[in-house]
Amino acid sequence: MAEAKRYRDSLREDRFRLFELRAGQSDLLVGVDRASWDPALAFGAARALAGLRAQLGAQLEKSPSWGRSWAPLPADGSAPPVVRAMDEAAGAACVGPMAAVAGAVADCVLDWLAAAGAREAFVENGGDCAILAKEPFVTGLWPGDAVFSGRLAMELPAGRWGVAGSSGRLGHSASLGRADLCAAVAVRCSLADAWATRGGNMVGGPDEVEDAAALAGRPGGPLAVFAAAGGRAAYRGPFPLVPALESGRQPSGRSVA
Repeated sequence: MAEAKRYRDSLREDRFRLFELRAGQSDLLVGVDRASWDPALAFGAARALAGLRAQLGAQLEKSPSWGRSWAPLPADGSAPPVVRAMDEAAGAACVGPMAAVAGAVADCVLDWLAAAGAREAFVENGGDCAILAKEPFVTGLWPGDAVFSGRLAMELPAGRWGVAGSSGRLGHSASLGRADLCAAVAVRCSLADAWATRGGNMVGGPDEVEDAAALAGRPGGPLAVFAAAGGRAAYRGPFPLVPALESGRQPSGRSVA
């Protein structure tokens, strides 16, 4: 995918040791801080990803309607954690469980890395990024060929974050809207993924970007939302937007579809 290579090539490698993992439909870019780096982390993360894909495959085989639903379904308390995370995120944002699949997979791989001793790490899965940072982390906003693409970034403080994007114009994920990009931030990437889908569904054109951004102000909603369509953008949230390519700072992650 040319777009994927474009944004991945923009990442700084002085802070993180980068590697890629692929299994099924998951295409991950993983970064681990250089002080924590050990090749065993890459092999372990690969095994964790393979296990997650197997769990998702079993869930889809057991309940095909779960994978096709556009609305939340009752949660199954006996399901694996990745499935439960998707169900919880779908219920919060009123979307289908598969709207949170990329973010949930990223979260679970990041959980494994943190448990294995990574001090800082990120897992980017098709544009959705689970982040564990001990210092500020800058994530770029890439709404395809839109006027804002590659020019803006969001600076997150140290902490555990999820950043995800939805687009009606880019990527393979389904969207009912026409946003160039709707990016959401939450404490977990599964939640960010679901809320980005909800916001993206709301954007039929430039006049709806403010409505999508307003999701960040509702109780239980995402922490921040950036929405762009047709050369117009809106943002609501506590995290500063910064120039993506100035002050010597390149994005350390990104959001797109």
